Amino acid sequence: MHKFFSMLLLLSLTLVAKALYSQIETNAPYLSVNAFTDARSASLANAVVTSEDDIFAIFINPATLFTNESRNIGATFQKNIGDINSGNIVYVNDQITAGGIWAFTGNYVDFGTFQRADINGVRNGGTFGGSNINLGVSYANELDSNFYYGLTVRYLFAGLENQSSSAMVIDAGLVYEFSDGRSNIGMSLLHAGSVLSTFDGSDFSITPDFRLGFSHRLQGMPLLFNIAIHHLANDYDSFFERFGNVAVGGEFSLGESVKLRGGYDFYTRSNLTPESQGALSGLSFGLGLIFSSMDINLSLNQYGSDALIYRISLNTSI
Repeated sequence: MHKFFSMLLLLSLTLVAKALYSQIETNAPYLSVNAFTDARSASLANAVVTSEDDIFAIFINPATLFTNESRNIGATFQKNIGDINSGNIVYVNDQITAGGIWAFTGNYVDFGTFQRADINGVRNGGTFGGSNINLGVSYANELDSNFYYGLTVRYLFAGLENQSSSAMVIDAGLVYEFSDGRSNIGMSLLHAGSVLSTFDGSDFSITPDFRLGFSHRLQGMPLLFNIAIHHLANDYDSFFERFGNVAVGGEFSLGESVKLRGGYDFYTRSNLTPESQGALSGLSFGLGLIFSSMDINLSLNQYGSDALIYRISLNTSI
């Protein structure tokens, strides 16, 4: 089984070369990975490619799953604009006989209620709804000492009124922990796959998201610094523009029980029009409370002048 997953990882990562030249600019109707992240990741601008002992980091890099040492369950609730709500749930088992770790994840987005209208925009009194569902199975193990890999197979579903679309994708990642115990480096390839069915036969594909990340815990200071470059698989006009999608995050520990977090994502702000940019667009803030039986994490992100997103995540050992 170990050789099987190693070969599957290698196959998945070979898709990176093709992904770097992809001409597709949207994953419609599926939402980006940022829509499914938890409060801690969101407060760190999702720069958690190499995050340790964090069950929710599996959405950014499945290789981080191997750094979890106990059986955990966690859930996130996300308050979006208007009546749009979303969330996720993660279950992680402890290490099995073969040394690997399994996890199961689920995400949902409820887009609320829409008013029916004709082609001229005249409402007729009817309503309809829409939703996204994302289900995944993950596995992580060691390639070598301090060198981990992870894989996730996901089923994606998008529904709108009486129409639906579905897809199957693979997430793959690597994490290496340096011997100093304070630095990690990693990479991940997210949602590489194909569409199974589309709305009315519409023709679209899924663009993989290739990410590189590095984290370092400062010596003599309770600060964890994270940096990541993401969306490297998108189509860009120049080499330097491809590497301009940088996200940074910092986690400051106030003792063992309180974590203060902040981050900034240049990609978020650069993809907003001047009219939609708010003063804090791209910035994120968060608070973590660590208890003996449960962790509680809160985050606030501004994606535009009118788009403040709140998240709360809970996780506990079982």
